[in-house]
Amino acid sequence: MNIDPFENREQAADYLNWDRFNEQLSEIDLSEADRQRTRDAIAYFRDLFGDDFLVDAFVNGNSFVSLFLNRVPSAKLEFVFLAESLKILQGVENSAELVAQIRDHRTNAAIPVLQTAARFLRSDFQVSLEPTVQVNTPKGMREKKPDIRLSDPETGEIIFVEVSRLRKGDDQKKSNRASLAIWQLVHSVMHMVPGAFDDITNIKWMPIYVRLLRVLEEDELQTVLRLIRELAQEVLATGEHRKCEIEGMVEMAISPAHDHSHAKEWAEARNMKNFVENPVLTLDEVHRAQGKIFDKMQQLPGDKPGIVVITTDESLLFPFFPLDEIIEGVAEKTSRYPHVFAVALTYASLSGKVEPLVAGIGEHIYARHTSEALCTHHTLVIRNPTCMHAVSQPTRLRLLRAFSEN
Repeated sequence: MNIDPFENREQAADYLNWDRFNEQLSEIDLSEADRQRTRDAIAYFRDLFGDDFLVDAFVNGNSFVSLFLNRVPSAKLEFVFLAESLKILQGVENSAELVAQIRDHRTNAAIPVLQTAARFLRSDFQVSLEPTVQVNTPKGMREKKPDIRLSDPETGEIIFVEVSRLRKGDDQKKSNRASLAIWQLVHSVMHMVPGAFDDITNIKWMPIYVRLLRVLEEDELQTVLRLIRELAQEVLATGEHRKCEIEGMVEMAISPAHDHSHAKEWAEARNMKNFVENPVLTLDEVHRAQGKIFDKMQQLPGDKPGIVVITTDESLLFPFFPLDEIIEGVAEKTSRYPHVFAVALTYASLSGKVEPLVAGIGEHIYARHTSEALCTHHTLVIRNPTCMHAVSQPTRLRLLRAFSEN
């Protein structure tokens, strides 16, 4: 069992316990009201999941525990919001399954459904989770369980919702892994100069620049790490500048501690601003979002309007693609499924407080607002022009409120 960075489970249990986090609240810059809300949230989750949950969550890589380890005030407010969202779902049909998923460390799948369902509840929809429906498939009628069933209490209209995550693409994951591994090695190796810290006011170090020319596979990453070590050892042994290149993969330069000029000139010639630079990624985020629509529309019954909600926080869709390109790609795919009323793409970023905005883009809507945790939530609601199910104006407005205010 891996409990790194702790030496054993007992040490982990000593640090990862509910009482310790309660005690730390006085050191975090929160208002007294928010500090009390955080205490209430800790008590709620402790009662819900038990005393051993935090250690088990850490051991199993449950992302839930990061909210405890992060002492930034905004992280605590996100934690409070999660607790309050789960609380308002108490009594909702099948909500116990969401709790079980978090307890069993299936948090990454559970939280987007939890947050989406809470959004609709806060907008006064009646909500049930994982309702059983009949869906017409190429193999005949089959029983399915979409994530959420909505009922508008005023109009009586029923809408089914499927929730999905657009995760990091393969190239993004490989690039992130390579960048982290190379950064860690470069930071370590550049200070391997004899007597580097003898004079703390004049630390000796070797400038090391690494420029990746394409996304690396795992074996290629290990080759690059080995070359950095070997080149650094050569510079240490000779006291001379060295550079190396594997055509189409990587190039690097290292200068000795007594003369940084060659490495700096080499980096400036390539307009490098950092010691390690990644290649420009070829992204297929819109295409991957289309794939999510295809997967999720199959869970929705054909006799009622359906909505597919895709959370994109982990992907590069919103940061790198213009809204009109996203709309075009998603609308083209969605138009093939007339039982789908709309696709809602959401993205959250820590960008500070911004003015709330709701803007029409043809039949589609872009909305943003900032939460009390200073997280900016973006939502792009893309209407399906071929949807065969009518949704009344009052219900549309309730849907808009769910996506633009909660």
